[in-house]
Amino acid sequence: MAQGRLPFPGDYVWYDSKLGGEFSVPIGAKVKTVTEEWLAFLTEDNEDMSIPITEIHRLRAMNDSNVAGVEDMIHLDDVSEAGLLRNIRIRFGKDRIYTYTGTILVALNPNKNLGIYNKEMIQRYVGSKLADHPPHIFAIANAAD
Repeated sequence: MAQGRLPFPGDYVWYDSKLGGEFSVPIGAKVKTVTEEWLAFLTEDNEDMSIPITEIHRLRAMNDSNVAGVEDMIHLDDVSEAGLLRNIRIRFGKDRIYTYTGTILVALNPNKNLGIYNKEMIQRYVGSKLADHPPHIFAIANAAD
């Protein structure tokens, strides 16, 4: 979605709900339909919403890296609170509980066993660089040597 044009169905956008408050950040959404009067979209919370076209200023285009998610958040095109949270959410939804921000490891508790703490996984990271494999606590431990 280029600046100044209406989004097309299938475009990913940031929706600023303007709810206010300390923790209010734009949320990701996928455009479903666009008419002369309304724009309908599905939020990342799977909530169907629509806004009048006169409120189009509450949407902004989402960059490709924010749509798919990245292993290292320094590669996000939109390094904002919304962009960081969306990236972590996308990865968490795929059981990717570790995400880098440069050499910093962001870790989330999956509240389930993912089978990622075994001898095979340790060996995978021994002697490797951070960028050689997906983010993991073993990569950080290896880099500390």
